Amino acid sequence: MPTRACIATIALLAPLATGAPAAGAPEEAQARPEFTPASRSVSNWRMQAGDHTGLAAEQAMALASGGEAKGVTRCVRLNNYWCVKGVGWNGMIAADAEGHAAFASALEGAAVAALLLRRYYMAYSRRSAQAIVARWAPAQCGAVRLVGRPAIPTPPLRPGAKAPPGIAQNRHMLGPDPGLKSKPDALSTGGVGQTLRARWMVRGHVKVAKAAPRSRIAERLPPMMRAPSIAVGLGEKPMAMPELKLASLAMPSLDPVRPEPLRPITSCASETNRLAAYAQKASAGVVASPDDDLALFTSEGEPTPNLALVMLNMSAVEIGPMRADKALIEAGIARAMEALRQARASAEGAGP
Repeated sequence: MPTRACIATIALLAPLATGAPAAGAPEEAQARPEFTPASRSVSNWRMQAGDHTGLAAEQAMALASGGEAKGVTRCVRLNNYWCVKGVGWNGMIAADAEGHAAFASALEGAAVAALLLRRYYMAYSRRSAQAIVARWAPAQCGAVRLVGRPAIPTPPLRPGAKAPPGIAQNRHMLGPDPGLKSKPDALSTGGVGQTLRARWMVRGHVKVAKAAPRSRIAERLPPMMRAPSIAVGLGEKPMAMPELKLASLAMPSLDPVRPEPLRPITSCASETNRLAAYAQKASAGVVASPDDDLALFTSEGEPTPNLALVMLNMSAVEIGPMRADKALIEAGIARAMEALRQARASAEGAGP
């Protein structure tokens, strides 16, 4: 029995497992695949994957009967083997939370992928695999670490404030501090040399000189020499010299040094490697370098055999280890070109 016939038979015998309608259901219900947001899958993705991903007969039958096959990715469940994003594509029935399109069939997804590649190549002039992949699967760079200049510890400015590291240890050298929980060391209690005068000074009997009282008499500055005015009375007015006070020459207080704001540093090293590997696989067997022209279409916009090979390589990357089969890709390209011809005919018929 052919593979597709086996899959269809199993799907009819196990409608609940496969998500397909049972035999005898209305044709409209069988022709309407539905998208389930909870599982992010289309109801007919098992049948589509068994027919169009090149699986072996045993794997295809296990998948159609409701079993889980290895390597089934999200885009396989969406009938979107190239992980196309967007809104308004023909055959698109929904989109997941990240914008990936869910198609009614894998054929619709292949046709949209062919149309999108044609737009990249003809309209956007993205001719190489590197240029196409850079827009098809753009890099997602994120912040990996934060850097900034460390702050310099400063003494506390308010009574009772917690001292930064290094300040409390120095206070042991100046004598006991009732605000400190740690016990003073021998040097702070006994003094230098353990002499009688040293111990007496440590206990706080040293008189501290008070600051000299500030004078209440206003500062009077001697008159400063004025610079002579040039050509007084010939139109130039004498220049008024500002009065200079010594208080204005005082050095302003230095504010505590504040750290620079933290700046995120983004790294795209892993994404750059990913895109380079993607471009290398997409161009394998087509051109020698990912930077060479893939020659996907002619100057008139007709597809070349390279288009099917590039689409095959890209599907292996997007839904790997699975990939779309050649028959699906060729059918999708033919459907895309037929849609373009119908659009041109409609535009010419609607013209003046």
